[in-house]
Amino acid sequence: MSLDKHSYKIIILSSIGGSLEFFDFAIYALFAPYISEVFFPNDNKITALLMTFGIFAVGYFARPLGGVVFGFIGDKFGRRYTFSTSIILMACCTLSIGLLPGYSNLGIFAPILLTLLRIIQGVSLGGEIPGSSIFTAEHLFDKNKRGFAIGIIFMCITLGNVFGGLTGTVLTHNFNHNEMVSWGWRIPFIIGFIAGIVSFFLRKNLYETPIYEKLQENNFHSNVKIPLLNLFSKQPLLLLTGFLLTALPAVTVSFILYLPTYINKFVLGNNALHEIYVNTTISFFLLALFSMLFGLISDYIGRKLVMISGCILSILAGGVVFNFITEPSVLITTSLFIVIPITVSLVNGVYAVSLVELFPAHCRNSGMGLSFNLGLALIGGTAPFLFTYLIKLSDSIIAPYFLLSTCAIMSLIGALIWKSRFSL
Repeated sequence: MSLDKHSYKIIILSSIGGSLEFFDFAIYALFAPYISEVFFPNDNKITALLMTFGIFAVGYFARPLGGVVFGFIGDKFGRRYTFSTSIILMACCTLSIGLLPGYSNLGIFAPILLTLLRIIQGVSLGGEIPGSSIFTAEHLFDKNKRGFAIGIIFMCITLGNVFGGLTGTVLTHNFNHNEMVSWGWRIPFIIGFIAGIVSFFLRKNLYETPIYEKLQENNFHSNVKIPLLNLFSKQPLLLLTGFLLTALPAVTVSFILYLPTYINKFVLGNNALHEIYVNTTISFFLLALFSMLFGLISDYIGRKLVMISGCILSILAGGVVFNFITEPSVLITTSLFIVIPITVSLVNGVYAVSLVELFPAHCRNSGMGLSFNLGLALIGGTAPFLFTYLIKLSDSIIAPYFLLSTCAIMSLIGALIWKSRFSL
C-alpha cells in the first residue's frame, strides 16, 4: 500500500479532526455527573442527571440534521467547505460549553443554552464524518487505496472515545470532587477547543477534490437544485441501502458502551466496575484496530465480500457467546468484549467507504450525510433503551443478541444490494 505525501496529509488531517470531534462530543457524557450539578438544581440529583443525559440525547438526534445541512453544502458549494466548517463549529460550541455559567448564575437559561449548544454540536458531528470520508475518498480515486484510508479515519474516530476516557481518568485522579464541579470538568472542553482550532487552520488550505471540480465543469451543481430531494425522487433505494449498512456498526458501538451496565446489572451482578471499564476500553481498541485492517483488506478482495462475511460471522459468533452467557463466568463475559468488536469490525471498517461509493458524486454528501446519521441516531441512539426493554420483556439475559442479530441481518441485506457508483 503506497500513498503519496499529499494523500497522507489528507488522511492524517481527516483522522485527527474526526477523533477530536468525537472527543468533544463524548466528554459531555463522561463528565455528566459534574455537569448535572452545575446546570441543574441540586435538590434532586437523579433528576438532574437524567436531564443532563436527556440533553445528551438531543445532541445525538441532531446529527441527521447536520447530515442534511452539511450534505447540501458539500454537494452545492464544495467538499472542502464541509471539511473545514464542521470542525470550527464543533470547537466553538465546545469552548462555549466549557465557559458557560451554571444554574446558580443564569437560572433556567443555563440548561437552555446548554441544550442549544449540544444541538449545534450534534449538527457539526453529523457533517464531520461523511464530510471527511468523502473529501478523503475523492482525493484517492484509486479504489485500491480508499478502504485503507477511510479505515484509518474510522480507527482514529473510535479512538476519540478512548482519549476522552483517559482525560477523565487523569483529571479525576488529580482533583477532588469539589474541584471537578467547580472548574475541573471545564478543562477537557477548553483542550478540545484549542485542538479543534489548530486542526481547522491545518485543514482550511487544502484544495478542492478533483471529482467536485469536474462536477463544477459539468455544471451539475446548477442542474440539480436540491440533491437530497433528487435522491428521494429518483433513487430512494440508495438511501435505504445506506441506512441498512449503518445498522450493525451503530448498534455495536452502543452495545460496547452498554456492556458495563449489562454485565454489572444483569449477568455477573455486583461486579467490580473498574475491570469492566478496562474491558470496554480494550473493546474499542480492538474495534478501532481491526476496522483499519479490514478496510485495507477490502481494497483487495472487495467491499461486498468483507461486509457479508462480517454480518454472517457476527450472527454466528454472537450466537455462540450469548448461548453460554446463561452460565456466566469471567471468561465468558470477557469473550463478549473481544468477539463482538472483532467480528463487527469487518463491517465497521468498510461500511463508510461503501457509503461513499454507493452514491453518485452529485448527491454523495447529501446521501451519505442522511443515511449514515439517521442510522446512528435511530439505531445507535435507541439501542441502550431497547437492550434493557428486551431483557425485561423476555426475562432473558440473552435478549441483547436479538437486537444485535436483527441489525446484522439488516446490514447483510444492505451489503447484498450494495453496488459501487464511485464515478460521475
